[in-house]
Amino acid sequence: MEMMATVPLYYDPNAYPAYAWPPMMAPFPATPTSAPGVMYPDTTVKSGSEMGDTPPSGGSGGSGGQAPKRKFKSPQEAERYRLKRDRNNLAAQKSRFERRKKEEEMQKKISALNEKCAAYEQRIRLLEQENLNLRAGYGLPPFNNENLPPQPQSPFETKAFAGYGS
Repeated sequence: MEMMATVPLYYDPNAYPAYAWPPMMAPFPATPTSAPGVMYPDTTVKSGSEMGDTPPSGGSGGSGGQAPKRKFKSPQEAERYRLKRDRNNLAAQKSRFERRKKEEEMQKKISALNEKCAAYEQRIRLLEQENLNLRAGYGLPPFNNENLPPQPQSPFETKAFAGYGS
């Protein structure tokens, strides 16, 4: 019997370089390769309650109902389906891993920017204190916005245009 391609069971970011993901899988055999007389187990996918793992739900269908059974025509079809599900699970795992990695990087950037902002605020407080000390040393009044002339709200409210009607 020819070996089918196997998919790693979990996503390992260090196993393959980014350009080589997903790993190349061997193509499916064109014809069935089973040896004569080989018996395959039942390839029907069953839900947990059908296998006896969980008790069946008491409802009559609805959104919480059981998924329909999947029947395969051949063992190769079952193997293809299993391989497809494994690949999809691996892709989902990789996607979640990449999202978490991106979120962690973003959180690090946010933390660094918050630290930088706090450092700038501290520097502003120190410079304001230094300004007050220098003004006091030279006998100047403390600087505040009350000493400044009033600023117009918009450039069109200046006195230069006061004589012209609109």
